[in-house]
Formats: sequence, C-alpha cells, structure tokens
Amino acid sequence: CIEAAKQQGKTVWIPRGRYYQSRRFTLDGVQVRGEGMWLTNIIGTSLGDSWAGDTGCSLNGSGAGVAELYVESDVHTARTKGGAPLTPSHDATDWIIENVWVTHTNTGVWSGGSKGIVRGCRIRFTYADGINLNSGASHNLVENNHVRGTGDDSLAILSETERNWPVSTGNIVRHNTATCTWWGHNCDL
Repeated sequence: CIEAAKQQGKTVWIPRGRYYQSRRFTLDGVQVRGEGMWLTNIIGTSLGDSWAGDTGCSLNGSGAGVAELYVESDVHTARTKGGAPLTPSHDATDWIIENVWVTHTNTGVWSGGSKGIVRGCRIRFTYADGINLNSGASHNLVENNHVRGTGDDSLAILSETERNWPVSTGNIVRHNTATCTWWGHNCDL
C-alpha cells in the first residue's frame, strides 16, 4: 500500500481500529494518516534488531509524514533495546509528524532531518528522550507538544559533533509542555 501511494502521489489512510505491527514502515516521501490519536492504534509486537526497532515509521526523502495515530510498543520494557517509532532520517526534508500519541517506546521522535514539523503530539512514558533533534537536524519546528514521563530528556536539540555530524542549526522549539522527567532534562539544548 505504501509503495502504491508513493507511485500515485497519494496519502495512505488507516481507518479506526487496532493494528499490530511486526515490521517498521519506511515512508519515502509518503504520508500516512489515521482517523485520530484515540481511534487509529498501531501496536508494535517486535523489538527488531536495529536501533530504531520494528515499531512505527522511518521518514525518508521529501514530504514524508505521519498524522492522527496512536503508537505503542507491547514488547518494549527497557532502554537497552531499540524502539524509536518516529524517525525522520538525515535525508528527510519537509517532513511532518502531527497529532500522534506515542507511549511505551524507547524514544518518541528522533530526527536528523531538515525543514520538518513536530506539532500537537503527546509523548508518554518513553525509556529515553521524548523528542530529539540531532546530528545536523536543521530548520525544524517543534511546537504545541506535551511530553511526560520520559526516561531521559523530554525535548532536546543535540549536535553530536563527536560523530562528525554537522551542527544542528535553525531549529525552533516553542509552546511545548515537558513534565515528570525521570532522568535528564525537561529541555536540553
């Protein structure tokens, strides 16, 4: 379905319901939209063997997006395993993550992409960061999100220059709420 949507320039629509996911979706310039964060539920059932894990979506290319979904992992129980459900890659541009509820995963949003938007999301009970722009992430907007109960930073912009990534620049973080951080910072810039 995702490949057909890419070829036809269409959005993938996931109607209300509970869907079990055992393999991560790769969205190369494709948008996925549910019926609402209370109505369309994606439940991860496999940790996978990569850092990002098998829950959620990898956003690649130009114009990829995820909106109006609830994403949770049924198998994620520690910070040592993969599980970053929403990961715009370093080559992602003009991406959007909007009105998505993420809970019980390693992180919520982990991005090195550019010109993206994270808006209106609820990130709950992650084992690590809630929303992290890193490794050269540039000109992204993070606004009107509510992040609670993270195992590390709730909101972060990190350059990770020790890995020879470019410096993260031009990012805007505004009108967010961060509370009840287990470890780390509410906002790490």
